[in-house]
Amino acid sequence: MTALRDNFIDKRSLDNVLFSPERSEPIGFILRLAKALHTYGVPAYELEKIISLVASRLGFGIQCMSLPTSISLTFMHEDNEYQTFVTRVAPGEINLEKLRRVTQTAQSVIDKEISPKDGAKQLKQVEQLAENFGGLVLMLAVACFSAALARILGGGVTEIWVSALAGLSLGALINLTKYFLFLGSVLPTIAAFSVSVISFGLANFLGGFATSITIVAGLIVLLPGLTLTIAMAELATQNLVSGTARLTGSGIVFLQLGLGLLLGNTFREMIGWEMMSFEVNPLPEVSQWIALIIASGALIVPFNARLKDAGWMIIAGVVAFGTSTFMNFYTAPSSAAFVGAIAVGITARWVNKQFSIPGAFILLPGILLLVPGSIGFRSIQSLVDHQVVDAFETAFEMAIIGLSLVSGLLISSMTRFQPIKT
Repeated sequence: MTALRDNFIDKRSLDNVLFSPERSEPIGFILRLAKALHTYGVPAYELEKIISLVASRLGFGIQCMSLPTSISLTFMHEDNEYQTFVTRVAPGEINLEKLRRVTQTAQSVIDKEISPKDGAKQLKQVEQLAENFGGLVLMLAVACFSAALARILGGGVTEIWVSALAGLSLGALINLTKYFLFLGSVLPTIAAFSVSVISFGLANFLGGFATSITIVAGLIVLLPGLTLTIAMAELATQNLVSGTARLTGSGIVFLQLGLGLLLGNTFREMIGWEMMSFEVNPLPEVSQWIALIIASGALIVPFNARLKDAGWMIIAGVVAFGTSTFMNFYTAPSSAAFVGAIAVGITARWVNKQFSIPGAFILLPGILLLVPGSIGFRSIQSLVDHQVVDAFETAFEMAIIGLSLVSGLLISSMTRFQPIKT
């Protein structure tokens, strides 16, 4: 979801690499398919499964290893000849529309509806697709998502519009990284600083509000809760190197956000702004569900989905949040997240079986709205405020909830629906 980019990783198309297999050849198609799946946000265990299915259909034995910055493929031919390719790739950004098209291409090749040559042409067309939404729409979507999350996190009217303003500033920063790529590596720090300064400044001007809510809601798009969950899922499925790398990457993002928050706190003290305690004015319960629908629908923009897919994301949000909220009345948050993840996973498999919609359209927004990332960021907030015990308790809670989500997803994969067509 973020615009983070690594300027040191070779992002050239394989078409521009000397002596690489032609895209019209079966091996050339598989290499480009693997790179496309990685680029558009497929976890290691899913990528390896898809590539194995495609290679088997095309008559190759294959060993595949997907890492956050590289993919290794060893092709085994009938005459006992071996070929190994290592492709350098950049950590992918989630793009559901391109992912949908790429997975459809892979499925068509598996079903022998098209040849690898035609599949390679389709991958090229997907690569050249323009973004579904412009920069202004992205800013507005992030603002709406932040405002809605402020209400879901228990905020009142003031917290909602301040979070919208913070989200608008974050959207502007994300747009800037598209033109100034060097900003991508420091985006979390800059964003956390700007959002915290906006929150602290307006709190002093307006006489106080719950800045803890507005800061989390304003930064929610950057919080690596989804990456953290994928990392734990990869570790649980024995993709140890990829899972460890993603887990480390999530930790680095949290530290960058913490640094930005610390700088914002220091700036507040220099200016002389005071930290004010404030009780949130409660809003009607129905407003939380309205906010949930707005937040789920707004995700089509940062996830680069189609407008017609907003309904699936709303369904995912309602299933995830509704299930976990209901279970919170009877059990601990970790158990509620566990049941919520099971519900989201089963829904994703059913939707895929009935409507041929990739499971990611349900899984990604559903898991995101179970917000393990916001809990992790609150741990960083506690450290900045020198509340060390609270910080470690919150971090432990985040880890338990993350493991609960992964366990729920793994259990949902054991349902009797047809396997998800990836």
